[in-house]
Amino acid sequence: MNTATQSTSAPVTNLNTIKAAMCDAKSVFPQASDFKVVKYAVTGDEFTKAIPSAINYTPNMEVFEIVLSWFSAKAVQPLWLSGPTGSGKTEMMLYMAHMLNIPVSIISGSLDTRGETLFVRMESKGENGGTSLVPVPTDIIKRYRDGGLILIDEIDKFDSPVQSALHPLCDYKELYVEGIGLIKPHRFTKIVATANTVGDGGSMHYTNSVVVDAALRSRFCYLELGYPAPKLEFDILTNHYPDMHGELLKQLINVAGKIRDSFKNGTVGLPVSTRTLVGWCHSIKMFRAKPLKDSFGFVYANSLPQDERQAAFDTLHACMGDDVELPMPELLKKL
Repeated sequence: MNTATQSTSAPVTNLNTIKAAMCDAKSVFPQASDFKVVKYAVTGDEFTKAIPSAINYTPNMEVFEIVLSWFSAKAVQPLWLSGPTGSGKTEMMLYMAHMLNIPVSIISGSLDTRGETLFVRMESKGENGGTSLVPVPTDIIKRYRDGGLILIDEIDKFDSPVQSALHPLCDYKELYVEGIGLIKPHRFTKIVATANTVGDGGSMHYTNSVVVDAALRSRFCYLELGYPAPKLEFDILTNHYPDMHGELLKQLINVAGKIRDSFKNGTVGLPVSTRTLVGWCHSIKMFRAKPLKDSFGFVYANSLPQDERQAAFDTLHACMGDDVELPMPELLKKL
């Protein structure tokens, strides 16, 4: 896979099925500042189906407005969105895509991915009473050609050959795809990568993350999305579970913050992410009258090694006392 400079293959038609118009950000996101965002209008079932479904998401507006401004400007550099596990990186992009009618194609990082399968796949086609394999573009190439958002999820999980294959894509350059021809990027194509790291390799927390070569890293601009501040995290939880006791939610958030501190200092190997907090609320409802410690173990602590598990339960008790042993109806009466 390489950039096309001397190919004589016939260009693949660039399907202009997307129109875009600038609008006030507040008309789409009422909590936004006064600035303009681009909103798409797409035609055709293939592209309409590629727009993500609505998700229950409450954005960190400080970060989200930067993402919106980047997306609404001319494509120069892809965006690398980094942050800890469960902080809402992918959800933020899918939320934006749904609200702005953006078709999305996603590729998930894996050490098993081969560079030659990123852009073309072989499809069986019947002809003259038999079948043959013909090359067809992948969803990534279709999105590159026809416009929309390419989301490279966990880009720091690809090995070096795949990283090299991504170079021309991340330059928004013409590509020559073997068996397909010349692919020109649509002017409304944007690329976002998400990762737990900034490509500097694995750590004690993200051991499967690899070093991303400098040539690929230099093609991106960077933005970090950390865990929400307690007030925003409270808004997120009440958005998902509006009937849950507010004081209980505040205490869950406090426990999560203490566990995250333990994660940073190496006491436990897994944080309580915002995603985990949402799951904890769901488990509390599912467990009904059972003690809070049971839902905590179910959604988080039981995934830890024994010594870390005990440290997590100790943190829960330190934050909320012996009330975590009470049936939930009794605990709620004491709040």
